[in-house]
Amino acid sequence: MTGIDSAFLSPENQNVTDIDRLYADLEVSARRLGLASRTLGLVGGYPILLLTREADTKLPRGLVAGGFHGDEPAGPWGIARFLRETDTSVFKQTALSFLPLINPTGLRAGTHCNDWDENPNRFFIHTQGPDKTPSHEGAVLTQYLPLLLRAARDGFISLHEDSGMEAFYAYTFEQGGKPGVFTEKLLSAGTAHFPLQKDGPLYPPEPDTVQNGVVFNLHDGTFEDLLFDSGVPRTACTETPGKRPIGDRVATAQGIIETFAQLLAEG
Repeated sequence: MTGIDSAFLSPENQNVTDIDRLYADLEVSARRLGLASRTLGLVGGYPILLLTREADTKLPRGLVAGGFHGDEPAGPWGIARFLRETDTSVFKQTALSFLPLINPTGLRAGTHCNDWDENPNRFFIHTQGPDKTPSHEGAVLTQYLPLLLRAARDGFISLHEDSGMEAFYAYTFEQGGKPGVFTEKLLSAGTAHFPLQKDGPLYPPEPDTVQNGVVFNLHDGTFEDLLFDSGVPRTACTETPGKRPIGDRVATAQGIIETFAQLLAEG
């Protein structure tokens, strides 16, 4: 390995599908930071955890999610690394909460979908037909939607990866009809190690078209779409390039969380 990977001696560099190690790492960090760990539900015998810390309700609130897709490991491990390396001072400025791993069976198997071949980030809203319902994981999240909306009151980011790409891009939702500072700062954090995805359609004939590094306000039934539709003022799905080294991708995910925390603190 070269670059950041050679110095990145941590669990994710050894086996990104080792979810038992991931959960253990999260547990240690939660205790150190004074985070409450709540199990929202079990999927395939594994918990979907919400990590949160009691804070002044006047503080800006933000929610960070990772691991909607099992072949996108930098999100969960980026959250784990952020929690491992941050200190409690971040919680004096923001009330951050975390959903570190949405799709445990997918991560364990290294597959995009879960054990039932469901995409956990689809069919939250704008669904068509009786068979278009949320996944096992989606059912857990929608059951706790009021709680998650409170946690994401001022913003939400979901850390994804695009396994077919060499460059970074993001899906963002902002009020006002055009990308603002939220989108700009996330794109800046995402290009710490990677180039920005060039303009154009991602996967024709799908409507996902990148312009200046972003697919903006695309209502596609994802969880970030649901939260924006439910009143969260700014949401995002960041896409680190899966063809790049895992160390760079995890470091970028960590940097995105740090940028998000700063954005929340700045209002």
